Amino acid sequence: MAILLKLSEESIKISNPGLLQVRRFLDDQGMFNGDMIYDQLQPPTDEVHLVNLNAFSVHPALIEGHTILSTDIPYQDLLIPVWRNGKPVIELPSLDQIRQRTQAQLNHCPIEIQRLNTPAIYPVNLEIRLYQLKQRLISEARHVTNS
Repeated sequence: MAILLKLSEESIKISNPGLLQVRRFLDDQGMFNGDMIYDQLQPPTDEVHLVNLNAFSVHPALIEGHTILSTDIPYQDLLIPVWRNGKPVIELPSLDQIRQRTQAQLNHCPIEIQRLNTPAIYPVNLEIRLYQLKQRLISEARHVTNS
């Protein structure tokens, strides 16, 4: 299976390769602490190594945003399949159910992130193996283009 990647001069616009999932980490009260994007074909194991995407929007070559989390931190995986082969795989929620879930999720989002004026930046991270794969593919694609 070929791994595809969309390149851009702006590092934030370069796509992430793989079959992606988003994991949301929670604190003891269920408040959102941050998200991690990882490849479902290589899920995190014993320790979760993260590379902070916010740190790489300016300097993609730096790895100062590297963090290690233990696996006992509460989390929820966010992406669920809704359709497969043109058929629904779950019962689709009503508009009222969607509204209720949205409100419940906002209640767990830190208020600093919800501010309209100068909101805090919500931490979004790449799992380190996904980050390393992405960097390797970028390097290979740019090498081929420059050859």
